[in-house]
Amino acid sequence: MIQDIFRKENVLNFFKDMVLGIVYQKKNIPNTISDERIDSSYYSILMGMDAIIKYAIIVKDMDQFDEYLTQVQLLLRKIDQHHEIKIGIHKLIISCCQKKLGLLNLDSPENKKIILQYIYRKYITEGYFFHSFPSVFKDEVLNQGLNVNNYNFELEALKEVNQVFEKNKIFHVFSKELEVEKPYFTVCDSPFMGCYYAYHTPYFLNEMCTDLMENNINYKLDAFFKKDKNECTNNIMYFMKKKDLFHYDMEKVINFLDKEWNLFSLNQTRPIMCCIKRSVLNHNSLNEIDSIIESLDSEDLVTSVTKILEFRFNQEKVFDNISKDNFEILYLPTIEELGFSKDLAIKEEDNSKSESFMNDYGNTTIIALIGVLLITIGIIITIIMIGR
Repeated sequence: MIQDIFRKENVLNFFKDMVLGIVYQKKNIPNTISDERIDSSYYSILMGMDAIIKYAIIVKDMDQFDEYLTQVQLLLRKIDQHHEIKIGIHKLIISCCQKKLGLLNLDSPENKKIILQYIYRKYITEGYFFHSFPSVFKDEVLNQGLNVNNYNFELEALKEVNQVFEKNKIFHVFSKELEVEKPYFTVCDSPFMGCYYAYHTPYFLNEMCTDLMENNINYKLDAFFKKDKNECTNNIMYFMKKKDLFHYDMEKVINFLDKEWNLFSLNQTRPIMCCIKRSVLNHNSLNEIDSIIESLDSEDLVTSVTKILEFRFNQEKVFDNISKDNFEILYLPTIEELGFSKDLAIKEEDNSKSESFMNDYGNTTIIALIGVLLITIGIIITIIMIGR
């Protein structure tokens, strides 16, 4: 059902409206969410996806969906605070569950308990964790499942470029462990963060292209989200110049970016998210559920539901393979389908910003040499003329 919802025309129009509407991009959001920097240009899109996926998991009722989507859109237009947006979405989900279960009111403790237990069963007991990977590996994952041994093949390349950064006193560029005793991949339990990682995979490139950067107008913090290679390269180049890296080291970093960008086919990538059954990971229950139910006597239903829907796991390591029968593949909208223009990377002349790198350095050197040559020729001609 989740995939069917993302194919709906009104859903795609919903996202396009958020790309074009400046009101969606002026949210008062935390500096980090789950320790990740979220740029305002796509924050509302991720919140919209979070709301849609939670609805699909919990409510599963297409009859109510269009009205629910309309209310989510109004919410994202009117409210600017992250916490208030989240609470508003949870209120909408509660209202949809009330209608689905045929409950006339939520005044009675018994009806509140019915709603809470229903949401707990759908979202936790029968729910999902989320994992993302580059779409270039789609066929392999569909045929073989998630294999932990497939996640370390670029470690040597990562180590080499990491040495360049550390040599220049730039540490902790990559969160991925470069010395791995046992291979693993990571999952999270938040649809919001699952979608974030889907648009920022492979994650180590995102860390290099945007996470390194300070909040500075010279950096485009949504560059990797949009898969804008030119802007990613500009970010890295500007950063390296500020850090006074040698020309040779800069070239190694840019060559690494070019190689990885082509390896993962990022100009044609589609965000993909695996929805893995919680039961497979033994995370399909909450130790505190009894106390949450008991607290209904002293707190409102929205607060109790929020405790259930709150994320608890981010970048959780998984050391075992997962069979293809134990997850569903969700194809998220491409950058173009969301409404972002992407005339940036396909053009032949802009194919690689390493060309810009050569323009900055190689062409300058050539021009300087030509200048010296012309001056030398001028001096020789002057000497000849004087000699006459």
